[in-house]
Amino acid sequence: MPQGFDFFLPKLRHLSAPFPLLSSLLALLRDRLFAHTFGAGYELDIYYAAFRIPDLLFVAIGALVSVYILIPELVSRGKDGEKDYIDTIVTGFSVLAVAVAGLAALLAPSILEILFPRFVESGHIEILVTLTRIMLLQPILLGLSNILAAITQVRARYGLYALSPILYNLGIIGGIVLLYPLWGLPGLAWGVVIGASFHLGIQVPSIVADGFFLRIPRIVESRALLRTVLISVPRALALSVNQIAFVGLTALAATLAPGSIAVFMFAFNLNNVPLSIIGASYSVAAFPTLAAV
Repeated sequence: MPQGFDFFLPKLRHLSAPFPLLSSLLALLRDRLFAHTFGAGYELDIYYAAFRIPDLLFVAIGALVSVYILIPELVSRGKDGEKDYIDTIVTGFSVLAVAVAGLAALLAPSILEILFPRFVESGHIEILVTLTRIMLLQPILLGLSNILAAITQVRARYGLYALSPILYNLGIIGGIVLLYPLWGLPGLAWGVVIGASFHLGIQVPSIVADGFFLRIPRIVESRALLRTVLISVPRALALSVNQIAFVGLTALAATLAPGSIAVFMFAFNLNNVPLSIIGASYSVAAFPTLAAV
């Protein structure tokens, strides 16, 4: 372990800890606004059900290029070999994500009718399909953001990295307060997309300042892309199984009384608060250092 690691890790953790705390507080405020605006009913059930296909795609595809795979590769390459590698990863991910998201958008009506027959009976399936198709932009944006996050963490810009989920929650809150009164439930979905755009956009200026993406990204190192994907497959499969189980739980909740999905999601989000505050601040600071060991 690098000399001084035990000394610097607590300091880095304390430096980044306020951001996960603020993000968690905003998440609680977000859920409080949802509860106050909608209560536990069909509206929130539709909103949360619309996340299931996009979140599954994000976990399955995003895990193939996660920071846990990219950071060790970037650390081993040094600054000289980073740009071609990142160009390759961004291009490969973008092509795959857009293709899969497009296919999911086409198949969304059939898939959602199977998962949520109660919404078919209640006449809400069309709005559910609309929200799902809008939210399919989210896994593309968040996947690209996670690729940039690997560079951000390697450069030890922990505060910048920790700002991303804060801006994501602000986008969703903006959707509740500003867009829902104008556009109805689709406004909530566009709030999610705007939040994901903020999640990505906050990292772009510093990445460009480092000399990345000064040209159109392209696949330069096909072998490196294949190696990264192969290394990532076991983790992607494991996370996908968990997300599939989550889809099943949501589908089960949809067969119960209206508002059951919303109540389940409120409890799930609250359960994640301690992990976000404590675990995130340590892992963000520690992983780039551990990758160099």
